[in-house]
Amino acid sequence: MVRAAGVRRAPWGRAVGVVETVLTAALLLPGCTGKAHPGSVRYDGGAGKVPVTAASEEAYHAYLRGRDLQEKLRGTDAREHFRLALELDPDLAMAHLALAETAPDGTAFYDSLERAEAQVDRLSAGERETILGFAAGVRGDPETQRSHYETLVRLYPKDERSHSLLASHFFERRELESAIEHYERAVELAPDFSQPYNQLGYAYRFLGKWDRAETAFKRYVELIPEEPNPYDSYAEMLMKMGRFDESIEVYRKALSFDPEFVPSYIGVGNNQILKGDTAAALDTFDRLHTVARTDGERRTARLWTALAYLHAGDRVGALRTLQDRYEIAASGGDHVSMADDLLLLADVQLEAGETDAARATLERSEAFEREAGLPEDVVGRQRLRRLYLATGIAIAEGDLERAQALVGEFQGLEADGGGIDGGGRSAELLARIALAEERYPDAMRRLEQGDKRDPRVLYLLSVACRRAGELDRARELALQVANYNAIHVNLAHVRPRALAALAERG
Repeated sequence: MVRAAGVRRAPWGRAVGVVETVLTAALLLPGCTGKAHPGSVRYDGGAGKVPVTAASEEAYHAYLRGRDLQEKLRGTDAREHFRLALELDPDLAMAHLALAETAPDGTAFYDSLERAEAQVDRLSAGERETILGFAAGVRGDPETQRSHYETLVRLYPKDERSHSLLASHFFERRELESAIEHYERAVELAPDFSQPYNQLGYAYRFLGKWDRAETAFKRYVELIPEEPNPYDSYAEMLMKMGRFDESIEVYRKALSFDPEFVPSYIGVGNNQILKGDTAAALDTFDRLHTVARTDGERRTARLWTALAYLHAGDRVGALRTLQDRYEIAASGGDHVSMADDLLLLADVQLEAGETDAARATLERSEAFEREAGLPEDVVGRQRLRRLYLATGIAIAEGDLERAQALVGEFQGLEADGGGIDGGGRSAELLARIALAEERYPDAMRRLEQGDKRDPRVLYLLSVACRRAGELDRARELALQVANYNAIHVNLAHVRPRALAALAERG
């Protein structure tokens, strides 16, 4: 499983909103920090490392135990140690940040992040830059995030976690060469620091450098051979290579070390989906629901159950399961997750051609937003996603004038939110309008600007090429979707169509 540090992503890959921060002259030197509470100590963890402000050594070490588990992608286990740290020191800001990063639901996430941000004026410069950088990513301001993380590395050039945070920012921005540079620096500084090897494996994989990816993953396994995530990450690479049975075997090895490790259930189930064994996938996701320890994990199980139904063409089963997922959030009063679920429901309805139902769900979403008192950045994300879906509804109904106007609104909000995908979603929407108007070369040009790691974009590009008469390229792109062989929510919408198109054309 890849760890995307420092940004809270929306279900289709964006966060929106803006956070403004001011860097004062006092933050330009590691020793110039805010005033700690009486009795607080700054534990530096070694020369040149970011210090952690804590009221006691016991609280500090509880935090470190949690951090170690968090870096091994065992977030649910880590949370117990972070909670203990906060029982010992309720103001331990880095523990609040860690609780946000490992939160099982949206409400808990924002509560913990708010508590971390409230402490920044009394922390070390490194803690401050770490927290504000994370918050900027959450609120859809990648440039501010980058500034914070670059300052962090400048202040603490010998701190491996600082380099890893900046690398993760570049990874999220798809600047993979820059990401690799800082991950490599992190492992040079701390050869036994396992987390960057995981990220390096994914970065090299995305660049198609399979040998280097495999080397990084194998080193990851060597460093923590009894932890599940190294096997999980290696198994994901095997899935991408189409070696499904081997991948399942390695995922199950991960589960032998931790029978509650959620990502490996997701991996096993996705392999089974790709093999065409929906019944086995549904059984896997049912087992995940059974072992789930939190509402967040139960909601994850329901999401993948719904996607398995979609892969099999069972829209009714998918919608029923997504409603179950919504009810889990509702039972816990998790309004942030409920808001996300409504838009996921609308997306499935739209993809099924049920535009009236999708419009009604969007109206329900807007009413819910007004009533629920959601955090500002969630409101921004909701509005952006609603515009995205409303544009899709207008296109599906042939109201292209309205669709064009909605894209203009979408672009305005996207620009205000910092646009972590560089305007790729706007390009996709404009391409869909061009497809509807039979301007196929324009649609192809715009889709080339989209996120081609998204199988939905690849599929639309295949459709545009086919309609433009570029049949060989259309087939090649459809094959890429059919053989995408990775864990991606949007794959459930388009892989069945790609397979059908390939079968039709022989």
